[in-house]
Amino acid sequence: MTMPEEPWGGARLSPIVQVRAHEAIVKQLREEILAGRLHPGSRLPGERQLSEAFGVSRASVREALRVMEALEVVQVSRGARSGSGLVISTEPGEALSTLLSFGVALGHFSMRDVVQMRALLERSSAQSVIEHLTDERREYLQGLVDAMRDGELTREQFHTLDTDFHVYLVETGGNGLVAHLMHALRDSIQRQMMERFEREDWTTLSSQLADEHQALLDAVVEKDAERARSIIDAHIADFYDAWVSSMDEKREAE
Repeated sequence: MTMPEEPWGGARLSPIVQVRAHEAIVKQLREEILAGRLHPGSRLPGERQLSEAFGVSRASVREALRVMEALEVVQVSRGARSGSGLVISTEPGEALSTLLSFGVALGHFSMRDVVQMRALLERSSAQSVIEHLTDERREYLQGLVDAMRDGELTREQFHTLDTDFHVYLVETGGNGLVAHLMHALRDSIQRQMMERFEREDWTTLSSQLADEHQALLDAVVEKDAERARSIIDAHIADFYDAWVSSMDEKREAE
């Protein structure tokens, strides 16, 4: 017996979902950016013009623009010559760091996930960093390590130097995306790092961390990529192990 042909040739159809107006606006703007018709520095039309162009209310346009601002895809521009308004961002913002921080805080990503990703990024950058290291960059990195040895630094100031060192080291490798991801990863665990700083003898810990940064920089300067990777692994694993231990102690105390 011949079975009747399946309607539409077996195509799988899904129910139509009504999209809210502001979501449709965001989608269109994203497509224009991907197509290259909107590029960094492009000025968006005013709210009234956008409302007319999209055929929606000005309230919907405002909501869409708030979403784009929150994602730091657009930013407010003010100036006597160009006037005020929204333009497509020319530099990456902190949106990725914010999302990662929420992800860690809500348990979507574990501390182990973040630490392992950070290790992967730094390890993969080791050879490129060696190849692109200049005297100027070396001196800047050395200056950060030297600054870490200042006994008057607060924990927050030390953390800033620590973050600058790792981000700048990866930036030296020439991959802007890797550097931005590194910055976001570091920001996402800032609270946990500060907790560790508060729990341990600060004089001993800060000296140890400065020594580890110096050892990593020395390996890069000496063009020893494998040693640099080993130091990165030990440096990051030590932080993770110490953090887990401190959390275990905290739970036991409670």
